[in-house]
Amino acid sequence: MAVQEANRDWEDKCRMRNTKNVMPPNTQAPEGPGKTPERTPVAAPSRLYILLLRALWWADRHQVFIAVTFVFVAVFAAPIVTWMLLDASPSLQDPAKFLGQGGVLDTTIQKKLHGQPFARKVVVDVITSHVKSSDPRKAMVLSFHGPRGVGKNYLSTMIAQALYADGMTSSCVRGYSATRHFKHHDQKNVRNYMDMLHEEIPSLVRRCPRALIIFDEMEKMPGQLIDTIKPFVEESEAVDGVDYRKAIFILLSNSAQGLIEEQTLLLRRDKSLERETFRLKGFQKLIRDHALGVTPDKDGGKTNAAETSTKLPEDGPNVCSRQIEHPCVEHYTQPVQRSCYIFFTCTEYRQAFKETSCQKTLYECCPGYKQSGSSCESGTGLWQAELLKHHLVNYLIPFLPLEREHVELCVRDVLREMGKGQHVKNTVLMERIMSEFYFWPDRGEIRFSEGGCRPVRDAIDLHTKS
Repeated sequence: MAVQEANRDWEDKCRMRNTKNVMPPNTQAPEGPGKTPERTPVAAPSRLYILLLRALWWADRHQVFIAVTFVFVAVFAAPIVTWMLLDASPSLQDPAKFLGQGGVLDTTIQKKLHGQPFARKVVVDVITSHVKSSDPRKAMVLSFHGPRGVGKNYLSTMIAQALYADGMTSSCVRGYSATRHFKHHDQKNVRNYMDMLHEEIPSLVRRCPRALIIFDEMEKMPGQLIDTIKPFVEESEAVDGVDYRKAIFILLSNSAQGLIEEQTLLLRRDKSLERETFRLKGFQKLIRDHALGVTPDKDGGKTNAAETSTKLPEDGPNVCSRQIEHPCVEHYTQPVQRSCYIFFTCTEYRQAFKETSCQKTLYECCPGYKQSGSSCESGTGLWQAELLKHHLVNYLIPFLPLEREHVELCVRDVLREMGKGQHVKNTVLMERIMSEFYFWPDRGEIRFSEGGCRPVRDAIDLHTKS
């Protein structure tokens, strides 16, 4: 019925046009009075156009056009707009080319990361194995420990470049810094940080299952954030519908710096060992014990740092004291009577023991500080301790202090990057640049750079301006 009404309306309009002597196109003028013009056949495209107009008019009249529009948007437009608004997940680089022994990552580490034997031995293999696995057991967690300026951030950048063409700027790589993203430790801000991580990390991994997430200066982060991070790195197929097992988390820390430096100096100076021959397990034990608060005893055993914290000076900065009760054994003399000389009774005194409770004063670091040797430094070890206690860190990677030869290699690399390669073999310039660095100990053949390679660019700029 609707189509018939539309046809009648169309015929009425055409009849009105004829009565007004409006000649449509493709008509011939009448030859005489009273003659109506003869209409020529309408071309096929014109007929199709007319049919389209009729269909749209009918759809609009019966409110079908709106429904059709919504269906079109839902089926075609919405997915297209969503794809345009959401950053499409970049694909991983070819693992065969960029990972594995002899790959781009391995070659880059060998050429540009100086003085870090454990990085090449461990990182390349574990990253390659994790990326190539289609069903890993859990997210990969690497924890880099060592002094400043020795390559922890540099290696993180190399890993990002090996995984994604855009490197650190890839939408699948996210970096957090304690001093920039989590600098306030009050309860309100910590809650906001937790909400931020709980929103950003799942969104990132949902879009990029092979996401790379880097936390820098983690020893300075509020300890409560561990409750947000732990579910992402535990052995679980999915958390709230998101599978984190293919993601990689890298934790950067300066913790255990003093222990790593002392051990390196001992092995290099006193035992004359090359750093390439160092045993990884020895350094990993130092890092683990430091994070868990375990201090070695002279007899080779180990005790918790809380029990030995009396080594801290009573009036030292950031040192707090508290009284604790602990079980102990009390020695006392117990009289014992016995018969002697038939008619007499003798009394003997024997040593006896009984369990009791004793008090002890503990001197420990105040909240917000952690023990480092006989002093307290800013930060906490809660991140490392919680992750290590639950065996959530896959590998602890120690970064060793750099000697003069390593700093000189850094200088040559930066000269080439800055387009000043002509100065690489200039020994006079090299000596002037190296004079800007401080090395310790003051004496001895084995000395380490204070700050590693961090001051290299400033030193080069200072001596190559002319």
